[in-house]
Amino acid sequence: MAAEDEADGSGDSATSTSTSALEREDELDFYRGFVERYSPSKKEEPARDYLVNRLPELGFTVEVDDVGNVVAESPGGGDEVLLTSHMDTVRGKIPVRVEGGRLYGRGSVDAKGPLAAMCLAGSRLTDTDASVTVVGVVEEEVSGRGARHLTENREAPDYLVNGEPSGPETVTLGYRGILRLRYRVTGDVIHTARPGVNAIEDVMRFWSSVVGFEDPQEGFRSLSAKPTKIDSDSDGFRLDSELRGNLRIPPGRTVDGLKEQVQKAADNCNGDVYFGESTEPVLVDRSNPTARAFMRGIRDLGGEPGLSVKTGTSDMNVFSERWDTPMVTYGPGDSNMDHTPDEHMELEEFHRSIDVLEHVVRDLSLD
Repeated sequence: MAAEDEADGSGDSATSTSTSALEREDELDFYRGFVERYSPSKKEEPARDYLVNRLPELGFTVEVDDVGNVVAESPGGGDEVLLTSHMDTVRGKIPVRVEGGRLYGRGSVDAKGPLAAMCLAGSRLTDTDASVTVVGVVEEEVSGRGARHLTENREAPDYLVNGEPSGPETVTLGYRGILRLRYRVTGDVIHTARPGVNAIEDVMRFWSSVVGFEDPQEGFRSLSAKPTKIDSDSDGFRLDSELRGNLRIPPGRTVDGLKEQVQKAADNCNGDVYFGESTEPVLVDRSNPTARAFMRGIRDLGGEPGLSVKTGTSDMNVFSERWDTPMVTYGPGDSNMDHTPDEHMELEEFHRSIDVLEHVVRDLSLD
């Protein structure tokens, strides 16, 4: 585009190009500063404080709610579009640097990249009649606490975009649900040469039953089970053993149904099962208004829109359980980079997604 402007000899072209480059530099500065604030789950304060200080500069009215979510608003006269993603990351610091057209750092993809893009897209509309709210939520990686609090303490928006990496031209329509569980058993110490089932064997027997619930195929429409932690301890007389695990729930299965199956497995063993946080699977209609706005926006900007579903779980599961709102998940980045020691974002994708998000918010709130 810059070459074409120079070729036609327009006196304004150099100014336009310089302004565009300056805007991209400012966008990168905001994004990099956000990633530099290391904020693993339950320790989101550095990221929270960064947004509280920077977002008013972008034209938002900002507040922090009772659980630490950052809520930034630009209430115009149009329908409200809620853009939301999470401030927390998994643990593990990665030196933040820009290299080869990429930004490296923990959270650069999951999900400070999507949240930063939402903030910057919204900032382009704070002087219009668009009604845009951007929320950075806490504890998505561990419990969904921030999203749950949000749905319990405000009315549903007209439209919702959940921020997770999908790529700049792809919209995510579905996620599997999750059921977290803990199984614990205590028994007498048994000499390894004697017959009998000790606590460790009992845990293994329980988990073998749970794994038996898995579907033979893999992917979004399958049920899968993964252990996340196993421990044992003994005082010489009693042996304690505990296992923690997650079940990923496909569409067509329910949390309550799986709880019944898991409880039966525990009843056939010697321990007790405890259930943690859970969310139902979600699969939204590809023709819902938010999805259609993204299809239009990506095409209008010269892209080829795509649709995806994910085998993991996100805050979209929480929102869909509690709000009857047209929604999708969208954000820059390759989800294969999530939680990896090489986590990084292609900067062209990042800037591209800001344009798409701006287009979508204009479409939904103003048109």
